[in-house]
Amino acid sequence: MDLIQQQFERAVGDKLVEWINSTEATAFSFSRRGDDAPDLIYSDGTKALGIEVVGAYYDKEDATLQWKGARQLADAPTAWSGINFDEALLKNIERRISEKCKKAYGPNCALLVAVRPGLTPMPDMRDLLAGLQLPEAVSFEAIYIAGEFPATTYAKSGYYAWQVWPR
Repeated sequence: MDLIQQQFERAVGDKLVEWINSTEATAFSFSRRGDDAPDLIYSDGTKALGIEVVGAYYDKEDATLQWKGARQLADAPTAWSGINFDEALLKNIERRISEKCKKAYGPNCALLVAVRPGLTPMPDMRDLLAGLQLPEAVSFEAIYIAGEFPATTYAKSGYYAWQVWPR
């Protein structure tokens, strides 16, 4: 794993934990990176919370644009276009959750599906998540979808998070 990916995981993990602390009156803080999995370990006194991080994108080209851009590679694309991008993002989220739920990450571990949907504002994402299909067997204590969302004429930009498991 490269430094850019480690920085991404830590940044999105810290942001989610800040949200969890504000909504659940906890005081988790970063403890360390996980040895293998989960990616991050946070602690609140004697309580530990593991967070496994996975990204979800509109499609492969969107992921390429974001990761090559973050790494400032010379061949990084400068534009992206997609078809049915909201539905594609939801399907990618479902696929990433399903893949992660096939593995065991131990007790007190949450899954964070990090999104950076440049074309999907928060209200549209909230509506999409109402149709989210989760696998029958969920191996996490909680599953969160979170990210930075763009502004539109009907929505403010900003960070939003949803706990989608348990419902």
